[in-house]
Amino acid sequence: MIESIKNKVWDILKGKEVSLAMLFDRDGHILWHRGREIKGPSVAAGRGFSKSCAEAALKQGAAREDGVAITRSVSDLPDSARLLYVKNVMVVPAGNSFFLYVDGGVKEGFSPGDAEVISAMGAMLGETIDRFKAGSGPAGNIAGVSLAAQNVRNLVAKYALEEEPVLLLGETGVGKNHVAELIHRLSGRVGPLVVVHTPNIPADLFENELFGHARGAYTHAEERKKGLLEEADKGTVFLDEIAEIPLALQSKLLRFIESGRFRVLGGVEEVGAEVRVIAASNRDLAAEVKRGGFRKDL
Repeated sequence: MIESIKNKVWDILKGKEVSLAMLFDRDGHILWHRGREIKGPSVAAGRGFSKSCAEAALKQGAAREDGVAITRSVSDLPDSARLLYVKNVMVVPAGNSFFLYVDGGVKEGFSPGDAEVISAMGAMLGETIDRFKAGSGPAGNIAGVSLAAQNVRNLVAKYALEEEPVLLLGETGVGKNHVAELIHRLSGRVGPLVVVHTPNIPADLFENELFGHARGAYTHAEERKKGLLEEADKGTVFLDEIAEIPLALQSKLLRFIESGRFRVLGGVEEVGAEVRVIAASNRDLAAEVKRGGFRKDL
């Protein structure tokens, strides 16, 4: 699974005194990073890494015969990289669609052995992604050789790499639940996939079901109860038919998505949960916003 591969890659790279590892696609979208903090969703708009080296890899495209797209040592790095205390940079292909960027601030340059390991890490990560996109990934993958099936597999692989919330739109029966399960399994998150069937929850019980309640929050609340979001800690929560969530509760859900924190019903202290959010709807959410039934910011 991709998450376990990413963790393995980072553990190995840290041993090579790498300060930052970053994965981006051929359009320059940054999908994943570990190590030093960076800013921005893309190479073009990002900060905290050697933008010129990443852009050079995008421009060069295909790798050279030795498998290295871009390599720089302290003597030929741009001033912007030196301001980050970066002394070496490598950008290597990760499969057919991605690049793995790494840099460090300890060594003057990566050794041939380091370069070989970094290239192997990119190849391993890329191979995992490409196998899934080709339809030969884990059991339960999306079958078919049509362009539509391939496009869905590409999207699942892309969003399994990312950690941002995902919204799945489509009519009932097109497979939104299956896609959500695949994104969760391929991402390799250690926690469970918790499915919230919102149409089955009475409106007056939504807050209790999602966020839980404190002891004494209401009559017969004799002990603290975890909500479904807390049950999904370190995993994924799938909000099936998110448009069914009452408008009054949507602001609390939005705050949780943005901060990872919430207050249980009747509680006085905030609770945190590290949860990936996937939502689905068969409605036109833009129309729901105009109608006043769904928050635009959510």
